[in-house]
Amino acid sequence: MSKRKMPIYLVGSFSITLVIGLIYLTIVIASGSFHMRKSKLVIETESASRAYSGMPLQESDWRLVDGELNGEHTLKVKVYGEQTSIGESPNYATVEILDAGGYDVTDQYDIELKLGTLEITRIPLTYTSDSAFKMYDGESLSAPYAVKSKGHTLRGHRSEFDDFAEVKTAGVHQNEFKVRILDEEDVDYTDYYDITYEYGELTIRYDRLEILSGSAEKIYDGTPLSEPKYTVKSGHVLPEHTLTVHTISQIDTVGMATNNMVVKITDQSGNDVTGCYELALNYGTLVVTPRRIVIRTADVTRSRREPAVEDYSIVDGSLVEGHQVVLQTYQSSVDQYSTIGRAENSVMWIYITTENMLNDVTNCYQIIYQHGYVEITE
Repeated sequence: MSKRKMPIYLVGSFSITLVIGLIYLTIVIASGSFHMRKSKLVIETESASRAYSGMPLQESDWRLVDGELNGEHTLKVKVYGEQTSIGESPNYATVEILDAGGYDVTDQYDIELKLGTLEITRIPLTYTSDSAFKMYDGESLSAPYAVKSKGHTLRGHRSEFDDFAEVKTAGVHQNEFKVRILDEEDVDYTDYYDITYEYGELTIRYDRLEILSGSAEKIYDGTPLSEPKYTVKSGHVLPEHTLTVHTISQIDTVGMATNNMVVKITDQSGNDVTGCYELALNYGTLVVTPRRIVIRTADVTRSRREPAVEDYSIVDGSLVEGHQVVLQTYQSSVDQYSTIGRAENSVMWIYITTENMLNDVTNCYQIIYQHGYVEITE
């Protein structure tokens, strides 16, 4: 065989092999035995929410949250979710991907749809009932009146009220009621509204009691001051009821405090009926005034070189048992370094404490000073 014919044979063999290979690949793809790896796309539809209006709720927005398209491909998303009645549903969508020639190539992608929600909520409304008050007379009390205090009903809808509370017993009761929402043809739309009730109060009192707690005053003596007495200035409790008043305040140092009290009224069975009375409480006062003592310093005669004499006496009044005077600074205006002469023996500062100097109670005393004299000799 000629050497020149060898390359021609090799090229021919390669061409035949390539053609056979392409034919085989076409058969494999057509039979579905060969799978190309698809690009993944994650598409999310938006959510929306609003109160019921009778109109459909739609939200056409969507987002490609993950993945990329082939540069020649176009993504078309049609969002068609819709919610009209109270409740919620998915915001559905369909996805189509076209190539540059307008052919559908959607199956070349692995598409994941994350659906938002469309929610219709009830319309919020608040209704408030009226309040009423009277003294007990055995007759019933009611206040059949209410208003829409927050929110708005739909056009053509109206509010109807019924079942208002009616009470006869003394106390404070909620003015409960019911509301219905009807249209012009009396069709009930109450369930389309989220209704909040704010109840007024129906109050029946047996009587108005004005009570005054007692007042008291004393000079400080180290013991607490309290006053258990009280006066009912006006009003009466029913014969079968019992009034109990406890004053709860006390004061154990100099000053003034309100004489607070706790009032309770019970019926024959021991039930608390205090709320069935209108109470006007006036409080007395507890006052503790300072304890008066007069302290006199000693008369002293000494030489300049002798130490100062720290001596005093209580000449009027007395200390509370267990209290003691502590001399903070005691000094004459003429001391051992002064010239010879005579001057007032003055107390600069003293304070009074309880035993073992645990508490300073000086403010509980009115201290009056009387000064002796100091005479400095040679």
